[in-house]
Amino acid sequence: MAQITAFGKYIENLNLAYNNFNNTQIPSEFDKLTRLSYLNLSNAGFVGQIPIEISHLARLVTLDLSSAPYLSVITPKLEISNLSLLIRNLSELIELYLDGVSVSAQGTEWCEAISSSLPKLKVLSVKLL
Repeated sequence: MAQITAFGKYIENLNLAYNNFNNTQIPSEFDKLTRLSYLNLSNAGFVGQIPIEISHLARLVTLDLSSAPYLSVITPKLEISNLSLLIRNLSELIELYLDGVSVSAQGTEWCEAISSSLPKLKVLSVKLL
């Protein structure tokens, strides 16, 4: 991920969808991509906790963390406290895709977090497992 640090100030759009990262965790170094407005990590073979460092990407307009269960047995996991922290700085977000992401909190709790933190949100896709 050293290249992320070197080129991070230039990258605005990053699409890693449908790559095979072989069930590795999402690197926390994505926070170095400070100019990102579009980040697509869907179905890329990432597993485990979604790093809270993504919350530092304040310019994000689109964030796709979706995972199709038929492509991987293990899906990224978000806890409600992490969802609140994850989206707290993402006030520019217009599209958020969390299909197949494991959310352990009740819908009312994370709906409250989304509605209070994402004023520009127009697209929310959440297909729970």
